Amino acid sequence: MAPTTEVIRLTRASVSEVMTKNYIKVAQTKGLSTFEIVRRHAMKNALPPIIPKLGMQFAAMMTFAMLTESIFNGRELVAGYLMPLPIITMSPFKLVRSPWVALSY
Repeated sequence: MAPTTEVIRLTRASVSEVMTKNYIKVAQTKGLSTFEIVRRHAMKNALPPIIPKLGMQFAAMMTFAMLTESIFNGRELVAGYLMPLPIITMSPFKLVRSPWVALSY
């Protein structure tokens, strides 16, 4: 739950910063609704700081899923779809692969 709150906090801070810009004030004087201003102008300019955070969270989620599958002898859903190389998905390499993936993050 903590990574989700980080993204929400980052999104709110980024949108709050963008909402003080001059082009937002111009859009307000044009008569656009707040929803249209946020959707058309604010979110487009607030997304660049958020995208890298989402990428890091996705990488962490995949890493922990692979570790969990290795520890609990899962069906290799993540490793089978994301790493189709036979050398990586061979069972003798599970103990070697998991710490390597964790350290590469």
